[in-house]
Amino acid sequence: MAILLPISAFVLRIIRLDYRPLWWDEGRNIFFANLDWQTAAHVAVRSGDVNPPVYRMLLGAWMWLVGPSPFTVRLLSVFFGVVTVALLYRFAADAYNWRVGTIAGVLSVFAPPLIYYSQEGKGYALMILAAIWSSWAWYKLHSNVLADRKSLWGAIGIATLIGAGAHYFYFLFVLAQSLWTVVWCWGSKGLSRIVPNLKHLAKWTVIQLLSISPILFYGWSSMTVLMATSEGNLLGGPRFSVPSLNDLARWGATATLESANPYSHLMVFLNELCQEIFVGPSATDGLSLIAGFAVAISLYIGWRGYSSKVFPRINLVLWVFIPSIFSLIFSFLFSYYYSRFLIFVLPAVLLLMSVGLQSLWNRGRLMLLLCGLVLSFAWTGVLSSHYEDRGNVDEDWRELVDYFAQIHRPGDLVVHTYDWMQGYVRAYMNDDRDIDYYYVAESNAESLDSVTTKRERVWLLDYQATPFSYGNWPGAWMRERYALAGTHIFGNASITTFVKPNDVRNVDTSVQFSNGIEMGWRTVEFYVNSGDSVAVELVFSAPNIAVDAYQVFLHLLDGEDKLIAGNDIGPFNNLRPTVSWSPGEKVNSPHALLLPLDIVAGQYELHAGMYNLKTGSRLLTVDGKESTRLGLVKVLYQQP
Repeated sequence: MAILLPISAFVLRIIRLDYRPLWWDEGRNIFFANLDWQTAAHVAVRSGDVNPPVYRMLLGAWMWLVGPSPFTVRLLSVFFGVVTVALLYRFAADAYNWRVGTIAGVLSVFAPPLIYYSQEGKGYALMILAAIWSSWAWYKLHSNVLADRKSLWGAIGIATLIGAGAHYFYFLFVLAQSLWTVVWCWGSKGLSRIVPNLKHLAKWTVIQLLSISPILFYGWSSMTVLMATSEGNLLGGPRFSVPSLNDLARWGATATLESANPYSHLMVFLNELCQEIFVGPSATDGLSLIAGFAVAISLYIGWRGYSSKVFPRINLVLWVFIPSIFSLIFSFLFSYYYSRFLIFVLPAVLLLMSVGLQSLWNRGRLMLLLCGLVLSFAWTGVLSSHYEDRGNVDEDWRELVDYFAQIHRPGDLVVHTYDWMQGYVRAYMNDDRDIDYYYVAESNAESLDSVTTKRERVWLLDYQATPFSYGNWPGAWMRERYALAGTHIFGNASITTFVKPNDVRNVDTSVQFSNGIEMGWRTVEFYVNSGDSVAVELVFSAPNIAVDAYQVFLHLLDGEDKLIAGNDIGPFNNLRPTVSWSPGEKVNSPHALLLPLDIVAGQYELHAGMYNLKTGSRLLTVDGKESTRLGLVKVLYQQP
């Protein structure tokens, strides 16, 4: 059984491990896993991140060994999930009996929440593992009243560090476990035990404080960065100010219940928590209700028949209710709360369920069969839905990264507006060592200018936005300095190519259109490969009369005048539409296009022209041409 349970757990957790696309938190963890401790604390403030570093440090080491693909990233959580099953089995067997241990092991193998979080590149599986490991060590430590086993103290300390380093809400489990120790010391009878028990409690407190101190230090580092300002100081030390509402909002700490009904909020809280613990986040209300029936019966029977002395049921009560009560209070005050934060209480529920099912085995096997069938039906339905769930296809970046992997070139700079975007690119690309990244959150135009000065090509990654969207300052900044070669939309994501145009100080050719607009340029000749980009800067001279709205097109034509590639955009990347021109004004307008990956080697012509935005008709030159030849583009090599 000790071998069969982990093998079964591994199989259920490896099924379709990378079927669903990565989501924000996973991408964010991949991003932070590549940062050192100090840098991560500073970037956490910029990005509004509220996660401790231990899981990410382990993930960084893991990715260094096996790579950062979605499969390998989630495989680390699979490993934690499998070990969780083995530890829960052994803990239940030691604290109760082998039958309870077997039932607990089987339940943990098939429990949808444990499978769900074992297939995510997040720290929840590690947090659950730490809670079980620490509980088992606590049980063994307190099985012998005067035992002072250094290995167990060390195990508890390491488990606390790991759990708190996986998620800050694990501190609530640390509190609950400390109360176990207080209850144990208080319950020990005899005057001769007072002094040893007080020493034991003091030692417990010191070890717990030492274990969580690195996590507190990391959180304090982030807070000091957030509060650092140019005004005021604290006791002559670093300068501080109270975080603004905008600062707190970046961390999700915004007030939620100014006018909400407390009773309704309580009901929502309990409903979401029970669903999260009993069946997982992807279950329907119907399956949640069915599973809740079987769970409630087994919990009730387990409560009635509970008999473990070293691990009394008050421990399970504190394990569940202390975190739940504090989380409820937290959810009343702040918006940043999700029921998954309390997933570490699930082992306590499974332990009590196992005791109840074991009691039914001894007293009423018909009821045991009924509970087993109901629970199996509900969990099977949940798992079937989970394995078939493709996720939100509009959030799937695989197609975008596949495109970028083919078209990017060494030396390109990727500017991204959210931290998780870099994690996506790293995970979905086989090799991103030739890519430089720049994360724009809380940065400014000066810092962006410093990293783009010598870049010939810059890519902007956006979410639910384009460079033309209101408030997109990096996009607006680039449109003022680069030629926009094109924007590609993939679901909710967009990727835009900006190319530095050629120098126009020596304009040597010009043409005049029939409405009086004059277009000048320097004759160009490009030597490129497929997938490269070409950029020119056109100089327009406005006529003395007002003109309609015209769009500029840049086309690449083959020897038979067939269109190979093109890019249409308003003058100066839509920043200077023709209707805004003053009489006689000169307008510099950068233009670029990307060469297709499948373009064959050969010689092509680069043409430009204008057309009416309203009618779509092309603006003719004074000699009757629809477009003007700017120069040659010689494709030397077609990328494989």
